[in-house]
Amino acid sequence: MPVPNLNLWDLPASTSATVAAFEDTLPKDYCLRLTELGLGIGETVECLRHVPLRGPRVYRIGDSVFSIAEDVARGVMIHAVQSGETRGVQP
Repeated sequence: MPVPNLNLWDLPASTSATVAAFEDTLPKDYCLRLTELGLGIGETVECLRHVPLRGPRVYRIGDSVFSIAEDVARGVMIHAVQSGETRGVQP
């Protein structure tokens, strides 16, 4: 598998990707909480929208929707950016 070169914050709106790894700089309790929310390694995540002024971005993980702040999203490495659909959620 190729080395991930993007982090979750880089994911464009209306696209999806697979979680590849957590950066070593991301606190372990954050990694655990993200995994509990369904954002574990190998899971698919979709960016639904970018909020203005560098606010938290909105992501779909399974059937749930979460906002994730930049400092946390930059610690989640991703693979295989693909075109996605928002399944009825307006960006």
